[in-house]
Amino acid sequence: EDAVKVVDSVKSPTTIYILAPKESVMNDSLFSSYGIQYSQVGNLCAKIAERNSKIKVEYVDLDKKPTFVNDYKNDNLTVGDVLVKSDKRYRVLSATTDLFTTQYSSDYSSQQTYSNVNGALASALNAVNSDELPIVAFDTGHNEKADMSSYKKLLGNNSFDTKDVNLLTEDIPEKTQMLVLGYPTTDYTKEEIEKLDKFLSDTSLAADRSLMITFYPSQIDMPNLSNFLKEWGIGYSQAAVLESNTQKTYMNNQSYILSDVQSSLQLNSDNTQYSLMLTPQSVPINLLYSSKGSRATYSLLKSSETSYLVDNNTKEGDNPEKASYNTAALSQDTIKSGDKSYHANIIAIGSSLMFYDEILNASTFGDGKYMLDLSKYATGTTNAKSDVSILPTETNVADITLSAGQSNLIGAGVFMILIPLAIAVSGFIVYRRRRDL
Repeated sequence: EDAVKVVDSVKSPTTIYILAPKESVMNDSLFSSYGIQYSQVGNLCAKIAERNSKIKVEYVDLDKKPTFVNDYKNDNLTVGDVLVKSDKRYRVLSATTDLFTTQYSSDYSSQQTYSNVNGALASALNAVNSDELPIVAFDTGHNEKADMSSYKKLLGNNSFDTKDVNLLTEDIPEKTQMLVLGYPTTDYTKEEIEKLDKFLSDTSLAADRSLMITFYPSQIDMPNLSNFLKEWGIGYSQAAVLESNTQKTYMNNQSYILSDVQSSLQLNSDNTQYSLMLTPQSVPINLLYSSKGSRATYSLLKSSETSYLVDNNTKEGDNPEKASYNTAALSQDTIKSGDKSYHANIIAIGSSLMFYDEILNASTFGDGKYMLDLSKYATGTTNAKSDVSILPTETNVADITLSAGQSNLIGAGVFMILIPLAIAVSGFIVYRRRRDL
């Protein structure tokens, strides 16, 4: 349904380039050894073009047109990729990460292939036709340890533009609305702190803007960054939040805690209810004040009252105090630009691991939906209908899903009990009828 709305909303000429010969696409010879039915890409693209005349589909055989990739040298285009392009911008969909994904069993003895074609095409069409995309920049100058690749993909699939920036040597890109510091491992210089302060207080930017920082228990002390955050009412401890109640953990791992979403700040107008929020190996985020001047602080995520802290000074046999701790928080200020007011936010996320792919994109947890809503709130795009659900679908579902034990049980029941019983009953009926003749 979301995909249909996106296709119908395209008003500008848009081309979907399928980088493969049409024959190999439609006869499923492409990636057949991986169990991928690639023909669904061609079939769905054809339906999209049939539904909206502004969208056309072209097949590009890279063996015959090798120069096609020259305009996209940084995108590493290869056979099977899909390029969606409009006059505004383009998006590349990788065959093996965006269109199709493969998951392996824990012992790598089996694999399952999933199709994301429907959602991936719709999100790309949406992104290349949006008038303007909010920019989210990721700092790369402090040996950041958080893996933000899945978060970047989530943003890209939902009409955000992501960029990398080195705060040590570069200015924050113009029109950036959110800057992400993903588990930095070195402190920030005074010049960089000035850049952060200027970014949040810039009156020339007529939009909401936010600084997001993620933490980890073993993170080194960063006095310059800590002092800057304290001015915004945010502190953090070099400790880990653990959970004594196994019902509030994942896989009975005390550091993989399930946090509760707080209602003090509404992220969207739908009042969305989020499923399990996993915040593994989180540090406690401390709110130093509730309000000060024009600034106010809010708890976003909290652990249960049965959680406790451990740090380098915790010894075996200690009995730490149990309490509820913030695992994510937000501090907000108001900035005027012209005759309008906008929000400037600092978002502190205690868990850097919640951005990992196996958590952010897992349907079991609400982390992906929550982080998308939080990103929209952080950039003032909450009311923009830009998100397109990408629901993976199994491409090679087995006809028989019974285990060997189940098959043996059913076989024994049918051939050793039901059939002999049916013969015995039939024989008894025949005997009774003949006796009565």
